[in-house]
Amino acid sequence: MSNSTHVSTPYAASVAGTTLRQAQHWAKTGLVVPTHETSGRGDFRRYDVRDVMALAIVAELRRAGVSCQRCRLVQSRLREYGKSFTSARLAVVSGVERDARSDVFVVENERALLSLLDEPGQRILRAVIPLRAIERRTQKKLAKAAKLIALRNEKRRSVA
Repeated sequence: MSNSTHVSTPYAASVAGTTLRQAQHWAKTGLVVPTHETSGRGDFRRYDVRDVMALAIVAELRRAGVSCQRCRLVQSRLREYGKSFTSARLAVVSGVERDARSDVFVVENERALLSLLDEPGQRILRAVIPLRAIERRTQKKLAKAAKLIALRNEKRRSVA
């Protein structure tokens, strides 16, 4: 999929591994806002590849037990850092106590760990999220969508 291809909310949610309702909620609350959003009748949001990646990352973080508030911080810190992390992994670490908050680290390689939330204290590893795998899966599904959209447009032109 090229960066200029945009997909609907239902398709973006499906590719990202979350529900349509969840993606709509995240857009409404500003957690993951699509690049192209129009106002007026109905809900018309279009997601590009970076938006779908953001949806997929948040979905994985939520499955790992990270709160929406902490996901928002992770998204912000990843944007601030400005580096492509697709060859990295995210490590979700939580405190031992019941109410301890999660911290998220970018694992750039076996020697480089970057804390995104700066949560000191005793930790245990909860999940490692491979961003490269999310990117590949997202790119593959969105490329398929782009082909289907092109085919549909070609059929429409030939009928007209």
